[in-house]
Formats: sequence, structure tokens, C-alpha cells
Amino acid sequence: MALRRRRQLQLEQHFETGASTIGSLPDDLLAKCFSQLEQEDLLCRAALVCRRWFEISTRPELVRQVEFSSYGRAGAATLRAAQALLLWLHQHGQAVGRLKVAMGLENLSETELAELMSLLDSWLAVCGGRLERLDVLFEENVTVGGWIAAMPRLTDLTLAPLLTLTTWVTLERLTSLQRLHLGAYEWELDTAVSLPASLTCLRIESHTTPEMPHQLAAASLSNLRSLQFFSVGYTSASMAGLTQLSALQHAAFEACELPSTLAEMTGLEVLEIDCRMEPAGAFTASLDSALAQLTQLTGLCLDWMPAASAALPSLAALSQLNWLYLRPMAAIQAPPTAEEAELLRSATLPIGPWQRSLQQLVTTFPLVRHSLPFLGGAEQLQRITFMQPPASQRGGEAEWCASTPAFAIVRWPYTLSCDIPIRYGLQM
Repeated sequence: MALRRRRQLQLEQHFETGASTIGSLPDDLLAKCFSQLEQEDLLCRAALVCRRWFEISTRPELVRQVEFSSYGRAGAATLRAAQALLLWLHQHGQAVGRLKVAMGLENLSETELAELMSLLDSWLAVCGGRLERLDVLFEENVTVGGWIAAMPRLTDLTLAPLLTLTTWVTLERLTSLQRLHLGAYEWELDTAVSLPASLTCLRIESHTTPEMPHQLAAASLSNLRSLQFFSVGYTSASMAGLTQLSALQHAAFEACELPSTLAEMTGLEVLEIDCRMEPAGAFTASLDSALAQLTQLTGLCLDWMPAASAALPSLAALSQLNWLYLRPMAAIQAPPTAEEAELLRSATLPIGPWQRSLQQLVTTFPLVRHSLPFLGGAEQLQRITFMQPPASQRGGEAEWCASTPAFAIVRWPYTLSCDIPIRYGLQM
């Protein structure tokens, strides 16, 4: 009781002195403070404190992120919602910094689709000057036109997954753009169209043409640090010009061919390779040859590796490698064939200079179990992560623990993630 009384007296003295607290601020000033919060923190935390904070947190002028989805709506309902959003943006869209549009177009007629695309242009005309991020996600034809000039602050742009991407004005006008994600089966780009020199991260997916557009390897992209190709049809020869990207630190080639000049991309620090859908023999031989030259790599992801080359000999020369993610194809497609199982049983991590630099290893338990000589010389290894528990190898885990150095942590299972460069410290 004495403690409660003392606290009550302290509160009374505090208010008698006229000291200001956040609760004593007027609504407009409190709203100014709230404007510095992320929208998730504003609506999921600040709005739950009390009724007054809820009313201030939900003011229209504090809404900075708007998402529109047509999934589950009929065509007429979608148009009504789109028209209502346009009216709201005219009245309250002055603070909107991100617009995400996800549309399911199966319920729209051609007339309704044309009207919806016109409304999309109107949204961008209203708030484009303040947008910092724009995501347009639906399978339809998109034309990048005059609205580009109205987005001087745009830093992130996603246009995917599209059927056809048509550009009749240069994207170079987006002078603040840093991250660009284009996913389209077909492109219609004028030869004069160019990408902004401010780009630091570029992701291209689903483009089916065998010839890589020359804009993707332009020497003007002097700030590009991350390049990701996913399920593209580009031939190895057409990607030879990627060596002109002098600032490139991270490259990902997923479900596609490798550049014929990969061995010459000696500025890379992190490399991601996904071997699915590629012929095992020629592909892995090309990869093994290139890795022997890329000794500056600090991070390497090898996914869907054929059983015959689950552990490439060229890994031994990567004397600066800090982390390795290695997943054999047989670990994904269960159960493996008898031949694959035999190849996996004989696979071991090669011994070489990379033992003295490797700190994190993500792979399967059988490969680790068969690589005890490698682990014995892995002086810097701090963490091993298994993709599945070693329960099927009864007694194997005890043998492994007794034969290896003490590691900081051994944890399973491993959950595949798509943020490999960020997770391992390479900020894009």
C-alpha cells in the first residue's frame, strides 16, 4: 500500500508541474508524430493503445500504403471498387507512397478490362508524383506509357506476371528507381528504350525469347549490384554481355542457362544457381569450370544439383567462401532412384583451401555424414543446417557428433527462403 501511495503522489506532483507527455499533445501534433511510423506499426500497435490513438492512427492522411485486389469479385463489382478508390485517392491520397494492384481478370469482359486499365492510369496520374513503390500484379498486357514521367520519386517497380509488356517511352526517366522486377512472357521494347542508371537490383522472369534484350547488359547500369534471371529463355551466348555490369555483386540464374562468360564475372560476391530443367552433364560441367575461376565468391547457393555432381570439385578452390547452400535434386524428388542413391552415398565435400574460410553450411545430413574429413579441417565453421532431420540414419548422428569439432549450433529442419542475399548480409 505504501508503494502504491508513493507512486500516486509522484504522478500528482508530475501533473502539477505542468510537464508535457505524449498524452497531452494536441491531435494534429500527435498525428505528425505518428506519420513517422511504418503503416504496419501504426495500425497494428499504435491504434490499439486507446480510442484516441485509434482515431488518429486511422486518419486518411496517414495512409501511405494502398492495396487493391479484384479476386473474388464480379466484373461490375470490381469496377465499382476501382471507381471508389479513384475518388478516395483524389480526396485523401496525398500521403500514399505505395500502391499494390493485384487483379484476377477471369471475370472481366473486354469492355470492363479496358475500363479497368483506364482507371489504373487515372490512379497513377493522381498519386504518381508521390509514389515510392508500385506493384502491378496480373496476367494481362501492360503498356508503360506517359505515367512514367509523373513518378520522379519511384524507387521500386514490379510489373508481373504479364503476358506482354509494351514500352513506348524510356524507363530512364525514373531517375530514382533502384529496384525493378519485370515478369512478362513477351516484351515489345523499342531499341531506344533504356533502363535508368540508378538501378541497383534487377529481376527478370518468364521472358521466353532466346535473345536477351541489350538493355539488360548496358554499360550505363553502373550502379547495378544484383541481377536475377528466373525461368527465362535466354541462350548462354546472348548473355555474354553481362560482363559489362562492372558493379555487379550478386547474380542469380534460376531454371535457365548460364552466361557463356560466367567465369569472367570476377566481381561477383554471391552467386545463386538453380539447376532444374537443365541437362545435367553439360550444365554442371560448365558450372564447375566457371566456379574454378570465381575464387572471390563469399556466398554460393547451388539448388537442384544432379546426384552425379552433388559436390563439385571446384568448390575446393573457393578460398574466400563464407557460406554454402547445397541441395541435391534427390533431396527434393523423393524417393531417389537406385542409381541416384548410390551416387549420393559416394558424394563428399572436397578438401581444399575453402575449408579455412567456410562459416555456414546448409545441406543434407547424408552429405555431411560422408564428409567427415572435410569437417575435420573446417576451422571457421560455426553453423551447419540440415534440410531434413537425420532420423533415417539411425545412430549416424551420434557418430557424426563424436567425430567433428564443436559447432555453435546444429539445427534442423531448414526452410527454403528466397532472400538469400539479404539473409547472409549482402544488402541490395
